[in-house]
Amino acid sequence: MAPYHAVLIFSQHLRAAMSKMGHPAPDIEFMRKLLEEAGFEDVKTRTAKEPLGLWPKDIRLKRVGAMSLLNIGKAFESYGMAAFTRVLGMDVEKPRETCDAARPARQAARNKNYHVYSFYLRAYGRKPTGNVNCE
Repeated sequence: MAPYHAVLIFSQHLRAAMSKMGHPAPDIEFMRKLLEEAGFEDVKTRTAKEPLGLWPKDIRLKRVGAMSLLNIGKAFESYGMAAFTRVLGMDVEKPRETCDAARPARQAARNKNYHVYSFYLRAYGRKPTGNVNCE
């Protein structure tokens, strides 16, 4: 993705805000560690690409991409305005420009020439069996 791509710029600002709040984007090993520390056994992790938009040829992935597109269309302004003003301390006009810049991001996501995707992280485990004290 080009460094000036609207989706990338928005994502970078949002990650910066989340990190500043002490909630950086989790990685798969962090998720595994949380489950293991909570006592889960046989912890497994999976990473999958989640398309954004209607570009995939596979019909199932195309549906996933359509749903992702609907979700992100609402998220650009709602997440962006709060994170950019309250956390990053931007004046209201700057995030509004960034969120208005999300309009091209939404348009870019609809463009089938851009194959935008994110990684969907999953971690799961089995509850311990036997005599376990959960206190």
